[in-house]
Amino acid sequence: MRGVNNAEQLEQVLKQFPSNNILKLVALANRESIEIDAATQRLLDEAEPSNLSKPIDLGSSSRSDLDALRRDLKIAESNAAAFEPGYTALIKAERDKVEKRRSFTKSRKQYICQVHGHDR
Repeated sequence: MRGVNNAEQLEQVLKQFPSNNILKLVALANRESIEIDAATQRLLDEAEPSNLSKPIDLGSSSRSDLDALRRDLKIAESNAAAFEPGYTALIKAERDKVEKRRSFTKSRKQYICQVHGHDR
């Protein structure tokens, strides 16, 4: 595993050692991490009003510009409050996938040890 610095290298090592359960678990966690990042970015993109992503020159802004900014900030605040439950659910679902795989791997290893008469 030394020298493995990215997902492609990890997948290559996994191809070399396809029966290594630790590698499978690490690869799964890595894939889930990539999926979480992408899903989080989508949620953040939905939460941020498009007008807030532009630079704002408060000194030259008119009263109506400032009122529009205030509305956008209120929308962003509301969207941020709505973002948290979705993000929490996303993280929990992805963590559950990895945990399920880890439990399966651990149970399988215990079963094999029992069949071969090893205590573990």
